[in-house]
Amino acid sequence: MPTGSTAPPPALIGTSGTPAGGAPPPPSTVDGRDAIAVSRAVVEIKYTMDTAIDASGWDAVLRAEPFLAPEYFAKLRDNPPVRSPGGEWMEWDAHEAYTICQVDSADETGKPEDTPFRAFHAWRVAVTATGRDGWSGQSPDAVVYVVLERASATAEWKVTRIDTR
Repeated sequence: MPTGSTAPPPALIGTSGTPAGGAPPPPSTVDGRDAIAVSRAVVEIKYTMDTAIDASGWDAVLRAEPFLAPEYFAKLRDNPPVRSPGGEWMEWDAHEAYTICQVDSADETGKPEDTPFRAFHAWRVAVTATGRDGWSGQSPDAVVYVVLERASATAEWKVTRIDTR
């Protein structure tokens, strides 16, 4: 299956750097054979944003590349948002905000049984935006569902789907 370009359109991406709210764990510190650790890392990366370096939340999603299945990453990369980032992002940007996220397991809400090759994990996420001008805002809490797969029982887990509700 052909994939489009190898990089997102330059006008839609921010700059490189570490979000001011704190860097999520680097890939080298996450045990790739632990589905819980991988799924949590992806959620932390996805919700750690900084308007000083990100053009939208899409940039944060792209930072999760080391934990995403190559096909899933290519799908995300090749299909950037076609609309503006939205009112919440615009408010954050006006305050030059960055986010800090609190991530807690939501597996107790129910999930399919994990197998040696497929795992499912849910995370409750609370996001607080902090403006460099002293402003603070809270996003509505979300539950993020993560699907992971691997080729063998000893291979590292890769995220193949993320759904937020």
